[in-house]
Amino acid sequence: LNPAPDVISTRNKTVLDLPTFTPTPIVSSNTADNASGSSVKTARELLPRSEYSGAGWNPLSSAEDYRRVTPPDERAIALAYDPVGEKVKVSGGPGAVPSGSVVMVANLELGEIELAVADLAGEFEIDISARPGTHILIKQDPTGNQISLNRELDTEGPNSPGIILTIPPLGTKDGHSFAGGARVSGKEIPWVLEGTISKIDFQEGDKANISGQLSILTNVPMPDDIRFSFAGQMLGDENGVQMGPGGIFASNILTQTGLPIVPGISNPDFFYNDCNDHPLKWRQEKDKSVSDFSCNLVIETPGGTPEGTYILWVTLHFPEEFSFDVDGGDEDRKLFKFGSSNTENMVAIAAATVGSPKPVKLATTLLADLLQEGTRGGIWPQVNESQFAISPLTITNHDPIIPRLDPHGDTLTHRLDPFVPLMGMTDRSPPAIPFLEFDFSQSEIRIDIERPDGKTDVLGPTPFGAYGVKTPLLPHSSPIAGGGGHIGEIPQLLGTGDELAYQFPFDGEYRLNLSGHLSDKNGLIFEITGSYDLTVANSLDIETLLLPGTPFEVGDALPVGLHVFPRVPAVVYFTVTHVGADNVITLRQYEGAANESGY
Repeated sequence: LNPAPDVISTRNKTVLDLPTFTPTPIVSSNTADNASGSSVKTARELLPRSEYSGAGWNPLSSAEDYRRVTPPDERAIALAYDPVGEKVKVSGGPGAVPSGSVVMVANLELGEIELAVADLAGEFEIDISARPGTHILIKQDPTGNQISLNRELDTEGPNSPGIILTIPPLGTKDGHSFAGGARVSGKEIPWVLEGTISKIDFQEGDKANISGQLSILTNVPMPDDIRFSFAGQMLGDENGVQMGPGGIFASNILTQTGLPIVPGISNPDFFYNDCNDHPLKWRQEKDKSVSDFSCNLVIETPGGTPEGTYILWVTLHFPEEFSFDVDGGDEDRKLFKFGSSNTENMVAIAAATVGSPKPVKLATTLLADLLQEGTRGGIWPQVNESQFAISPLTITNHDPIIPRLDPHGDTLTHRLDPFVPLMGMTDRSPPAIPFLEFDFSQSEIRIDIERPDGKTDVLGPTPFGAYGVKTPLLPHSSPIAGGGGHIGEIPQLLGTGDELAYQFPFDGEYRLNLSGHLSDKNGLIFEITGSYDLTVANSLDIETLLLPGTPFEVGDALPVGLHVFPRVPAVVYFTVTHVGADNVITLRQYEGAANESGY
């Protein structure tokens, strides 16, 4: 039997001393000011190389670094929805955001965006258009240089950390209520719906009635041939293994080298129901076109519907020849960019089960926002490494060395809130609309941290607090690159406040064991489990002498060369794995010594 871990601290016994940040005045100097001829050394120059972590590319102090990656505090934020005025008041109480931060609030479906500046107590208040089921994105910018109205409408949105809150649908006595919104493909026109589904637990051949009301927020007359359909997309199989939705960066199709083959975005293709027998009849109501709808969803798929957990989607189908820009009226306004182009005409209405599947184990990663050698996406737990992988398209898997100290020798604080990349990473775009509506009041997360000295720290148990999004950034909050195919706005399940913040006590090998659960608004349970092995140490960045994406043809030679940062002499082992067309794997290892400049 393995001995019980030696638990030396829990969140109930030990309070983490989180860093505080006071901006340091910038002091200019010149040779005239330094008449004595003495040289003024920076903190980094005074520290031996072995005493600071990383390759020297992050100059921020621990307090600065923690502040820039910390999202708004959901505990201090309240939503008050006015169904008559179709507005929501977003109120941030004391401590909602850092003092004086710029705050951005946007409705992801409707596209409206408002800005405010928090007062000295971190309070703010913003009114914004809303409908039941739409999602409110709240981002903070303590740096003051990330958020501006013109930039947010013209580009992919701010890179600051944020949270997404939901305007809940109206309750119902019968069935399960749903609400949501989307955009007409390629148009600045939102549409919303509200309704009920009679059941969400099915067997093959079962039926459910879905009924409600659709509203397209434009005064342009609607054609008669707008159709709607329902379909299912597999979320988890019968064993609870998450199967999707995947997307442009994540895949469960792996080569023998463990690298993913990203097939692109898959459409819902289970138990498709076109509802052609129920045409939409439109009427005009106060600058919007409204139609009631009703359709029976039948759980039937050619070849049979696999047992599992599914996301139910409703899709609006517009005739190709129809244009909304009558008199130019509806195309003149500019909306906040829609985060996921493949779901512009789609709304997720519920998670449902077919058969009796085990609860879905959400695929999670840690430290997805920690950049190293250009990689991002997070450390996968051991159980998921053979099931899913993330490809930033130009580089290999994310396997970072975790820095422990900032350039001044102070301990860094890392947020261990788990990322859920399969919930919808985007490519240089605002966040994807969440397709699951979680009830965080019915949740719990615990992290057991096995240290190199054999002792164990425990974070939690604590409930999850909010659904967050975060884009991996360079130290001064600038994007990694302006080119295509870089991961943005990775979804994250945030713990309450700073409950999942941690300072690694010393360098070495750690194992983090996550265990927890949460449910959606209909009571469907989802599990959070996984063991993560990670290394905390000073890191060397090793850059190959090839640019990412370099094309090769048969007969080309691979130049074996690299550059080590910081510039130190090192003996380096370089392994090339080749999987041939005959499925034969060839490994070749090269050994070389870098010179004092790191080449």
